[in-house]
Amino acid sequence: YKRIKKEQDPERWRAMSLVREQRYLKRLKSAKGPEVFRQILYTRHLRRKYGLTWDQYQDLMQRQAGACAICQARDKRLDVDHDHGTKKVRGLLCRDCNLGLGRFGEDAALLTAALQYLIASKRT
Repeated sequence: YKRIKKEQDPERWRAMSLVREQRYLKRLKSAKGPEVFRQILYTRHLRRKYGLTWDQYQDLMQRQAGACAICQARDKRLDVDHDHGTKKVRGLLCRDCNLGLGRFGEDAALLTAALQYLIASKRT
């Protein structure tokens, strides 16, 4: 077995890297158990996608008292909400609120119009 250098064959190098990572994750799952394994995967996801450590995520969770920043729901897992333009983390939201913002394209004017629509419909 000879190690492949990235510069020599980038596609094959990536494929082999994925194989090595899958083997590593399989060993990790059997050694640590499913609960710890899920936390490890989520920690990796936080670091890769948002640049957050597990401690930073827990700090956000504590600052929000474990509740969604919009609807204050506590019984749901909270997703990291971030600005898609700047990639800056804004806070933690439940899945429904996070998807709702996404559906409105994070457009404050559109959200304001939706709010006005709901308020007006209550009056009639």
